[in-house]
Amino acid sequence: MNNKKDTIEHTKDKVDAGFEFMSKLGIEYFCFNDVNIVPEADTIEETEKILDEITDYIKEKMDETGIRCLWSTANMFSNTKFMNGVGSSN
Repeated sequence: MNNKKDTIEHTKDKVDAGFEFMSKLGIEYFCFNDVNIVPEADTIEETEKILDEITDYIKEKMDETGIRCLWSTANMFSNTKFMNGVGSSN
């Protein structure tokens, strides 16, 4: 069995499933958090490269379905580099 968890293909499958689900339910808007879509990689450059690829794919799905992104955020809650709080990080 091929385990493709945490790969681009796996993430695209999740995007496909999400848009199919939202389409079937008539959902017009969605929200997401960066690391909910793409797990954090070893470096920020790797993470941003993967995130760029997936957000381009999400844009394609938005164009196909008419479903729009209401908002997206960066995860500044579970990473220790923000341990002093998001509001107090400069």
